[in-house]
Amino acid sequence: MLRLPNELLSRIADFSQDEDLSSMRLSCKLLEQNTRKHFAAAFITEITFPASLFGIRRLKEILANPKFGPCVERCMALVDRGPLFDKDKCEALLTEIFFQLSRNGHGFEFGIVHRPHPNDQDYRSCQQLIQRSQDFARLMVDAYPSKSPVRCFIVDYRNLSLKHRFTEVYLRDLASRLSSPSHGSPFKHREVEVRMRDRDENFRGSSMFRLSFAQDGTCIKFNGVQRTKCLRLDMIHTWHTKEVHIINCNISTLALRKLFCGIRSPPWRLEIKNCQFIYRHGWTADNSRRFKDVICASADRISSCLLSNLTNSTSGPIFEGDLEATGSTQFVTASTR
Repeated sequence: MLRLPNELLSRIADFSQDEDLSSMRLSCKLLEQNTRKHFAAAFITEITFPASLFGIRRLKEILANPKFGPCVERCMALVDRGPLFDKDKCEALLTEIFFQLSRNGHGFEFGIVHRPHPNDQDYRSCQQLIQRSQDFARLMVDAYPSKSPVRCFIVDYRNLSLKHRFTEVYLRDLASRLSSPSHGSPFKHREVEVRMRDRDENFRGSSMFRLSFAQDGTCIKFNGVQRTKCLRLDMIHTWHTKEVHIINCNISTLALRKLFCGIRSPPWRLEIKNCQFIYRHGWTADNSRRFKDVICASADRISSCLLSNLTNSTSGPIFEGDLEATGSTQFVTASTR
């Protein structure tokens, strides 16, 4: 059995000379015929549909197929310069779709992705695109039934420039809607994943941070943020965060000091893995000891702390091993270099 993402299905469409496959203007029967020409079994696990009434209807047709529907794990709404959507009709259809996905018996993800037009690179046009995406995101969240196993809501900003990225007000609005009592108990622990393009042209990947909302606090996870200015550590304090994970990122020592100095509400959990610290004047053993002292000063406010595989931009590893603390100043399995 072979599970295919949308990108591979698009390549199959190019190879089979069927342009409709990549844009989803086709029936499930035709899709099955095209994929079975090259594979014994192919299933759609992720669907990107236009953020319009027409796109939602096509999505419903594919999900109703007994062979393809049960395998779908993610649905992404593509926001572009298409026609305006009818809120009432779209919300009703989306509710039916979410019920259909919940009957498949597994959790799934949904969200929005942006596709700006070449003429939409000026500030005003991009702001209109973002406003349209925000409206559709709210529509999707409001249409979601209370007892469906959603895992994550994704906001994909990788096709937009950094200056047109997410706004904190927008994320707060999504957070309040996801965690509101009207959504019932399944929304007591939900996540919003934000994907954005990094400004570092030498880094061809994409940055991501994930917000997890729960009744006892917020969990923020940063992954792959290569530019220190893009690492929004200020959100940790303004969102009353209880748990933070920083993985595969570049981080400045000043930002880290502010992070620890701003910890006020215990218990607090912190994990930093595979990160590089940017220090302009060269890293020495004294820097490692001061770094450790900063953590010790905040140890009474941290329930657990794990620092693993940390390096600096000048002299390699900061510690000889992993640094771990659990609610005290006693660190284990680590020593400064």
